[in-house]
Amino acid sequence: MRIMPFVADCVFTLLDTQRDGSQIYWGVWGDGTYVYAVCGDNGIRAYSFDGTTFTLLDTHLAGTRDYEGVWGDASFIYAACRGDGIRAYSFNGTSFTLLDTQDDGGDYECVWGDGVYLYVACGGSAGIRAYTFNGTNFALLDSHHAGSYYHGVWGDGTYIYVACWGDGIRAYTFDGTNFALLDTQDDSPVGGYYHSIWGDGTYVYAACGSNGIRAYTFDGATFTLKDTQYDGGNYFAVWGDGAYRYVACEYVGIYAYLFPQKPKLGSYAPKVY
Repeated sequence: MRIMPFVADCVFTLLDTQRDGSQIYWGVWGDGTYVYAVCGDNGIRAYSFDGTTFTLLDTHLAGTRDYEGVWGDASFIYAACRGDGIRAYSFNGTSFTLLDTQDDGGDYECVWGDGVYLYVACGGSAGIRAYTFNGTNFALLDSHHAGSYYHGVWGDGTYIYVACWGDGIRAYTFDGTNFALLDTQDDSPVGGYYHSIWGDGTYVYAACGSNGIRAYTFDGATFTLKDTQYDGGNYFAVWGDGAYRYVACEYVGIYAYLFPQKPKLGSYAPKVY
């Protein structure tokens, strides 16, 4: 077997890092105005980012289990709270309001929606779940498990992608009733875990623990690796707002990146916090 050298055709640029509290930053998402981070048993946090600096706006905690995943639509913000299920919030720019909680068993790790359905990646034998939410009640539609620990989920309007720890990433479709598994790919060395996944319409990004952040393309059949970047810590979640890519990095806090950019000659020394 030949091992081909990897040459990046675009690179990341780190912009800022901030950490508040003592717990792990497990997940991050934003609505174009605010950035939301879920921070274990410190709850959910709301930030603003001006292109240079993060500012903490509010924190909310309900229950006793880890907040590990976050996503929102035009009306609500959803948090995946491990053994406590999923929660629905609103945020008015100053404070959070908790609207509802539902737990159907298993470890709720990550939540994402396509405007019609909510998809939850769940550890154990639960796999991926599809829900609806009408502002008051959640309804479970289907679930699928193809091995390993489902930890992150995101979709591009055509496909649903799941980060499955040591099994890599998976691509699904959902027709409103049933899931269909399309493909699985793992580019990590032994011990490298796929924790989270998100895309910008061109690239699909995976947060891969101590392997850093990866950028892929997907053509409906095959994933292609475009770049990998690691600046320290364990990369647990990734999201972007059209201008920046944000990564939640365990005890390090939040990273902000630009991607893609043309490679620069010479060496790059990451900032140490």
